[in-house]
Amino acid sequence: SALYTLLHRRSSALNPLNFVNNYAEGSVELVEEAIEELDNQSEHLDPDALDYLKEILTDIKENSLAINKHGNRADSIISSMMLHARTESSQHQLTDLNELLAEAVQLVYHSKRASDNRFNIIIDTDYDNSIEPLELVSNDLSRAFINLLDNSCYAVQAKQQSYQSDPDQVEKAFTATLRVKTQNLEQMVEIRIRDNGIGIPPEIKDKIFHPFFTTKPTGEGTGLGLSMTHDIIVGQHGGTLKLETEVGAYSEFIITLPKPAQ
Repeated sequence: SALYTLLHRRSSALNPLNFVNNYAEGSVELVEEAIEELDNQSEHLDPDALDYLKEILTDIKENSLAINKHGNRADSIISSMMLHARTESSQHQLTDLNELLAEAVQLVYHSKRASDNRFNIIIDTDYDNSIEPLELVSNDLSRAFINLLDNSCYAVQAKQQSYQSDPDQVEKAFTATLRVKTQNLEQMVEIRIRDNGIGIPPEIKDKIFHPFFTTKPTGEGTGLGLSMTHDIIVGQHGGTLKLETEVGAYSEFIITLPKPAQ
């Protein structure tokens, strides 16, 4: 597509971003070595001059860390936009929807556990075995499912943290729960992904599928995951994607996908 071609050219032009990130990392290491050497030579240096040099080096280190952080974020945004654009050209193939969804559930769960071994969640699945294979772009739809499931896990983690940090809530029991259900309807199939996390406020509910909109803290999200998910489900697969939510109680993504024409 034209968008993919444009982004590919942009990403090639921005390849020096890798050098920026690498040099920023290298600068941090050099500063640490310089501070260590200053400590070794401290007896030969004026104490005030030593403190001043350390202060300057510390500023350089913090600036280099900030450059590296934002450089990596820019790289992540470019990569996400590349994926966003590439969905237009993929091929549809007959795919077992339940199997695709179950794999996404397991992938997200084990990924969360790998990054935080304290993470735990009850996963309740209800797959309708009467659903026949659908014409899907499996890699892209899997990515869409992963984005939705990851958002659900983020929501329950945020709720767990709020319970732990609030003295009024800490004694209350909270069991993180994820419910995943598929249902065979007449002209389509329905997928529901529901969590009992923090929910989404009404004032931003209609914005969550907009590109670059995110409720996550700066640096934790690109704001492209749900936008890309919407494009995959609605634009690429001719389906629907809507959200039902209540602040502090739950969020439920409801997806429909059309069946192949008979």
